[in-house]
Amino acid sequence: MSRPRGTRFDRGRNGAIQCAVPTPIKGFFTAPETGMYRFCGFADDLLIVRVKKRIVLDASYPVWEGKFTKWHSQDQNNRKYPLSGMSMVIGDWIKLKKGQSEKIGILLGESPGGVFSCRLLIEKKGTTYKQVPYTYKAKNGEIVSGKRPILPIFKTKEIPSSIIKKLKINPKEITIMGSTFGSD
Repeated sequence: MSRPRGTRFDRGRNGAIQCAVPTPIKGFFTAPETGMYRFCGFADDLLIVRVKKRIVLDASYPVWEGKFTKWHSQDQNNRKYPLSGMSMVIGDWIKLKKGQSEKIGILLGESPGGVFSCRLLIEKKGTTYKQVPYTYKAKNGEIVSGKRPILPIFKTKEIPSSIIKKLKINPKEITIMGSTFGSD
């Protein structure tokens, strides 16, 4: 049986083979200002970000945690903040210099098939973001609440208004009003 390069097969609950065909996106981006940045987000099912030859975020669906990478968030708020019905994964801080082009690789995928959804956000250390309240039920049954930042979508160019309408952005969760990380 032939399969596309990079395809991964797993057995589902009923023994059926489930397939995830990752879609790699490669390119370059440039920070608009020098500073420490980190990617945050979620995916149903696969979202992995690599910058400077290392994985800085694996925001894949929880059942895939540890299956594609060995990366784990070190942030105490990881998967605490609700985001579009999922939980936000918080990436590693990376130092970026204004005007310096950096290589980026993003891996997206869906398994076993159906609807794909993800959010890739970016945070700059030291920036004050609007805060919104959140509440969730912890694994021990405790109700946890607090405030979380509304982070901007990671984008390499401005998003046309015709597409913005289709993105179904909840302004209480994320914003498009952030910097553009276009490569020169």
